[in-house]
Formats: sequence, C-alpha cells, structure tokens
Amino acid sequence: MAGPSSPLREQAGDAGGGGSSMAREKARPRSFNKKTQEACWRKAAVVTGRDPERWRQDEAGNVVCRRFSTCHGCLCYDYDHIVPFSKGGESTVENCQILQTRVNRSKSDKAWVEQAEMRGFSCDIKFTDKELDVIEMAVYGDVIRPGKQCRCRTVAEMLGQRMAGPSSPLREQTGDAGGVGSSTAREKERPRSFDEKTRAACWRKAAVVTGRHPERWRQDAAGNVVCRRFWSCHGCLCYEYDHIVPFSKGGESTVENCQILQTRVNRSKSDKAWVEQAEMRGFSCDIKFTDKELDVIEMAVYGDVIRPGKQCRCRTVAEMLGQVKSKNKMAACELPGNNAS
Repeated sequence: MAGPSSPLREQAGDAGGGGSSMAREKARPRSFNKKTQEACWRKAAVVTGRDPERWRQDEAGNVVCRRFSTCHGCLCYDYDHIVPFSKGGESTVENCQILQTRVNRSKSDKAWVEQAEMRGFSCDIKFTDKELDVIEMAVYGDVIRPGKQCRCRTVAEMLGQRMAGPSSPLREQTGDAGGVGSSTAREKERPRSFDEKTRAACWRKAAVVTGRHPERWRQDAAGNVVCRRFWSCHGCLCYEYDHIVPFSKGGESTVENCQILQTRVNRSKSDKAWVEQAEMRGFSCDIKFTDKELDVIEMAVYGDVIRPGKQCRCRTVAEMLGQVKSKNKMAACELPGNNAS
C-alpha cells in the first residue's frame, strides 16, 4: 500500500511568508475548534457495549479511546479533514472525521481513500473487552459498560481505613486573593504552573520502573507506577506535577519543588505542606497492573512495546496479510491472550 504523500499533510500548498499565512489562518482556520471536535466525536459510530463518551469507531472500523488524541498507538486518533485542507477542505463538522492516527498519516493529503485501503493502513491489534477494561481503569479509574460497572478504590478503602479528604478542593487557589489584574501581575512575577522544561526535569528525577522504558514509565513519590502519556487524567496510571511545598504556602514552581504524583494522591494531598509516604500510599489506587497489562497499554498508546526481554511493534493489517513488506524488522506484537511472551 502506498505510504503518505506528504509527511506534514496539512502544510501542503501553504506557500507565502509568515504574515500572509497568519492572515489566511484567521480567514480560513486550519484546525478544528473544540466545538467542532466535540460534534465530530459524537457523529462517529459507537462501539457496542462501551461508553460512547470514551470509545468510538473511526471510518475504517477501528476502536479509538477519547483520551488518546494525537498519539501513535493502536487506540489513538486524529481529527481528519475528509477533503484535505490543502485541497480546499474546510474545518467544519461536515468535513471532519476521526481516524486512527496511523490511518490518518497514511491517508495524508489524498482527497479520497476507499474504506478497504484505510483498513489496510490500520493497526492489526484488536483488543478484547477485558483489555479495554484494563485501559479504562488505567485512564479513567473506573469501568462503565453494560454488565460491568466498577471503580478503582484507594488502598485505604481496601484496608478498611478512613482517611481525611482534601482540605481544599482547588488546592492551588488557596490564598490567591485579589482581582484579576493583581492575579495576572503576580503570575508574571511568580508563575503558578511548571513550564515544559521544569516538567521534563521533574519527570527525569522520579524513580524508574524496573524493566520498563524510563521515558514512558516512572514511579511517583508514593511508589505508584504512572505513564507519561496520562498527564492530568484520573485513572490509576495518571499523574500530575505537584508542588512539594504548596504554591499557596510559598512553594515555587521549580524543579527542586516538583514531584510527580498519581492524580488522586495529588488531589488528596491538597494544600498540605507535608504528607507522610504511608498516607500518600493510602490515597493511592489499589489496582496494580501486571507487566502484560502494561504491555497492552503500551500497544494502545505507543504502538509498540519496548522493555528488556520484549521489543515489538504493532503491524498494519496490510503487513499482516502480506500485502506490503516493512523495512522495520522489529518483531510483531501480539496480545497476551494470543499466547505472546
């Protein structure tokens, strides 16, 4: 099957200087706005037996997860211009479809692609309901589908302990008195958020997970495994960048004052200046994922698995059927249910 005709598909035909490009962007926006993306998601086919706010099928019949926008794994997707932007297609609901990311990148700037060809571009991995349940627990912290509704408890709940909840639901707004103008001025002088460079350094200083890729997996300050793609979601592998000394109590947005924390731990820590590790463990999700389950999540989000003893990639359907040969010699991934190692 033919590959992408343009690696940066939507830049095709965008000649001219920076000024003229910006003027055209205002007159004819290239990106889908949030409202259009929402409507585009809703018009996609539902996945039988799954929550339609979390799961849909793209135009090739591939299942995708709403949290996995613009990543490269087998459950990831892009918002695609049916008629490419470079060929006059507008950024409207009518011209929008969701497509598995690898399908969208292979479709490139073609004005029309048959569904059979899109299926050929698709990832050959098809996840079972149990595997989708694992992914929901990882990302959402619960499972909602016909016949199964459950949530991930905290360790404290599992042990029958009672723990105090957050002292402030909006922890970092504590002590932030004053009007909008004064708040903006203070933000410039003393930034509340960690910048990209600080977040990268904060990730690198967290403990590694034995046998997993350190750019994908780390342990938070309570010993919980988290996935780098799952920033600011609410599941058992999700995390946030936390001020060790809360911002409201004078803590700065520096590497030294930054740690990664599982999201639910961070929300329970709230604006406390000090929390014992044992207490943070009590706030933690009680679900611990196996290596095979983490492999499933890597296939879903990254499209491959990279760890000692196992390196594989998810092939396309066309590769699996022998229609094309890839130059990438990495072994093909298989799901644990298929007796993969």
